[in-house]
Amino acid sequence: MTERNQVETSHEPRSPLIGGSVALIAASMLTVMAGATISPALPKMAEHFSGVENAGFLVKLVVTITALSIAISAPVLGWLNDRFSRALVLKLSVILYAIAGSAGLWIDDLAVLMVSRSILGVAVAGAMTASTALISEWFTGERRSRMFGLQAAASGLGGAAFLSLGGALADISWNAAFAVYLLSLPVAVLVAWKVTDPPSLPTSKTAHQSLPSPKATGLIAGIVVLAFVIQIVFYVVPTQLPFLLGTMDVDASTTGLVIGWMVLVQALASLGYRWVSRLGFRNVALLSMVLMSAGMATVGTSESIAQVVAGLSISALGVGLVMPNLNSWISVSTSSANRAQAIGALISAMFLGQFASPLIAEMIIRGGGTAQAFLAAAVLALVTAGAVFAISTSKIRQSTSRKKAKDS
Repeated sequence: MTERNQVETSHEPRSPLIGGSVALIAASMLTVMAGATISPALPKMAEHFSGVENAGFLVKLVVTITALSIAISAPVLGWLNDRFSRALVLKLSVILYAIAGSAGLWIDDLAVLMVSRSILGVAVAGAMTASTALISEWFTGERRSRMFGLQAAASGLGGAAFLSLGGALADISWNAAFAVYLLSLPVAVLVAWKVTDPPSLPTSKTAHQSLPSPKATGLIAGIVVLAFVIQIVFYVVPTQLPFLLGTMDVDASTTGLVIGWMVLVQALASLGYRWVSRLGFRNVALLSMVLMSAGMATVGTSESIAQVVAGLSISALGVGLVMPNLNSWISVSTSSANRAQAIGALISAMFLGQFASPLIAEMIIRGGGTAQAFLAAAVLALVTAGAVFAISTSKIRQSTSRKKAKDS
């Protein structure tokens, strides 16, 4: 059996009508930049709460606490998805997203605001696990690859749009940026109207009866670790690029355009994943890590903004391919009964990687400067690519040995 179908033995239900597909993609758009949407408002927020002790530090936590909450709650939400209705989890999560996300419009207490951001993280975790699991159930083969490519592209473009809109609203007032989260209300209506569970989805009574084999468990663990490393590498860009470009006397608006270009390249790469996926999951992962390494090395050694843009474009190609690849890979490597739990672990690893990336980068920067953080990310990506290659080679040798033994 090929790598793409060796574990997948679940049903192949009739795919939902276009409305259901659009609803799942729209729900995915809400999630990726959920925490960073209000980043442009942080300076005004810090000024507003200046009377609170350690206000500057606490205001930054308003963003990061959402990512930490996602990382902690995603495995739990995955477990709930596998034992109850995934469509119901998605519907409730999108509604909670709108309430908790927009809470800053009427909350004027920093501690209460942080609680609402933690709740937002739970809503994001629920929406991400449920939407990804539902795509995994409703679609198979190349159609699934296409949907995951669309999901990754929409997430990137939606995140960029929300971040830009949040910046525009932040010019009005610190809490106006929270209005962006109200865009989830029409999505909630669409999800409630169009999204349903597949007819043969396992029930809570049977979900515990289908456990992954030790081999599948090892593969899932490897995918989860890979996701963690990828986010450590990738998140060097949004957290450190403005500082690197600052050393080149690049202004904030140009920095925004550069990041916007990277998001566009990433989205285009994701749209092309359905064709690249024919290479197989491990090969796509290897290609992605090599591209990310080359791109980060180019940025880290750049002496002009043109070289930075070139490096980011190369890296964005890798990121755009690897994100839908991880979702597809873990979907094929699990059964319907336990798929959402594995997706929850994947999402948790991704956000833990985002949380860890600036901490690791800061230690490197103190020793050698911002450019060194990009070079370190390039080395980490290359080492990971080498590990993926070594594992792939080992798998091929084992398969060849078993075939020879069988033939003899």
